[in-house]
Amino acid sequence: MKTANEKYLNSVSATKKAQILGQTAEHYGVSVPEIKEELVDPEAENLFEYVAFNHSLAMEIYKGFKRLKLIG
Repeated sequence: MKTANEKYLNSVSATKKAQILGQTAEHYGVSVPEIKEELVDPEAENLFEYVAFNHSLAMEIYKGFKRLKLIG
């Protein structure tokens, strides 16, 4: 079963997905494949919590989660 983070990442364009993964990996000092693995883990926090360092991106993702009904 896909996680909320995976569902969200699959709902955005490839460019937006690459931006999110790239910025998040850079922020945490890991590779893109490493951060992707972390983000889609069933125990992972919601994606918007990982990108709290970028408030506008976090809010964009949060609104996407709401729109997709991935959160209440």
